[in-house]
Amino acid sequence: MVPAGSVLTYQAKGRSGYFQSESDLVQELNIEFAQQNIVMRDYHSSWTSVTGAVDAYLGGPSDFQFTATLQVNADFNSPQDIASIADHAIYQVTGTLPSSTIPNVTIPSGQTQATGQPAQATPAASSSGDVLGLGSLFQSGVNSFALLMVGVILAVVLIIAGKHRSII
Repeated sequence: MVPAGSVLTYQAKGRSGYFQSESDLVQELNIEFAQQNIVMRDYHSSWTSVTGAVDAYLGGPSDFQFTATLQVNADFNSPQDIASIADHAIYQVTGTLPSSTIPNVTIPSGQTQATGQPAQATPAASSSGDVLGLGSLFQSGVNSFALLMVGVILAVVLIIAGKHRSII
């Protein structure tokens, strides 16, 4: 049981989609939390690899780690119920379910209760086991190349169409 007024730590790891940012994630979480009597006091998010940060800057997908301090304004049956609400909000933004945990809950009396769930460690270069992050770099390179080729083909078609129009 998580009584109203309890404060807990929510941690999640996931992968964002194209053109999705931290602000998109936080906005969706705040909307979902407001509907469920949960308040996000503060949060911190970080990229799990250098290539993830570059991908995110360019609008591509990237791995993220998100930690939030939440306060509940209603009773919940378990910390996992709260994690499920947050996971669903992240899913609505990214299209993938994150792996998440709630390592502790502080009830209104000030007593901290361990939930039995481990805290998430700061991940290595990539969550897929790719130590150097080259898999993500390769995939983003393939995606970038594909977009570049579409642009080149479109430019060639427009140039050819423009030359034919000037002849007529």
